[in-house]
Amino acid sequence: MEQPTDQSPTSTTEAQPVVIGLYGLPGSGKTTLLDQLKQKLTVDRCLCFEGCERLELAMKGKGDMEDFKKMGPDQQDVVREKAIKDVGALCKQDGQVGIVTGHFSF
Repeated sequence: MEQPTDQSPTSTTEAQPVVIGLYGLPGSGKTTLLDQLKQKLTVDRCLCFEGCERLELAMKGKGDMEDFKKMGPDQQDVVREKAIKDVGALCKQDGQVGIVTGHFSF
């Protein structure tokens, strides 16, 4: 008789971090909701991020959000991808869920 093997997803592949995005128009309450979540969730369960701050960090000190807005679409995509990877890495490293706020624009 064969012995059962562990076939859980984490036994053969690394678990991916969970990151939740809160997006909305300016003034719609994203930061307020994020602040409320920070108060309700303990530090060991969740990491909270402001999307603009993460973009500025991904720019490596080469500017702020005004400079980001002046970039071309391809440059913005590179910065966004870096910011997303950085957030994912932090969440994975700490084994926590990440919550990121961001502006939604048309």
